[in-house]
Amino acid sequence: LYLHQEGLKVRSITGDLTLPEQAATINLLDGYERMFSSRIYLWTRSAALLPNYLLIGEGPDMFLAAFPQDDVAGRLNAIGFNNIITMPHNMYLQIGINTGFISLLALLTAFGLYLVASFKLYLRRSLNTFTEMMGVGVFVAVMSYLITGMFNDQIISVAPLFYVMLGLGLALNRMNQHNNTLS
Repeated sequence: LYLHQEGLKVRSITGDLTLPEQAATINLLDGYERMFSSRIYLWTRSAALLPNYLLIGEGPDMFLAAFPQDDVAGRLNAIGFNNIITMPHNMYLQIGINTGFISLLALLTAFGLYLVASFKLYLRRSLNTFTEMMGVGVFVAVMSYLITGMFNDQIISVAPLFYVMLGLGLALNRMNQHNNTLS
């Protein structure tokens, strides 16, 4: 803290003296910011940013610029002051802030359509063919990645593999659906 002509200031992560700000948050989870390795702090601050990015996001991998890094009180209470927040530890918040809320909704719709179609297709099936077994395996893998996305970010080394698996799952669903209509 520094005593300045304009009042108390803090040295920001960039080294500048700034007035401390209080970041917008979701008040429902106040007091729980340290839970899940301080992910609640990251999620509540990140979710509050989504209305700012309805049509267009901040840009690919620009979460660092969007997140309120000068929220001194919140950071001290949750994670400490010397940490730079580079990701929200939630794939869906990351997509919403980076590319916009509408793109997040489009992606969630595509994921949902695939999951529902796969569930309907493989429910109560005997899984006699290789393509059916592969379809179920890919379905479980995609569903697992989407669940893990609630607690982790998309990482550039893993995300392409996920989207390849999703495409493979869609192709296997189409093949299995076609085989069902023939038999």
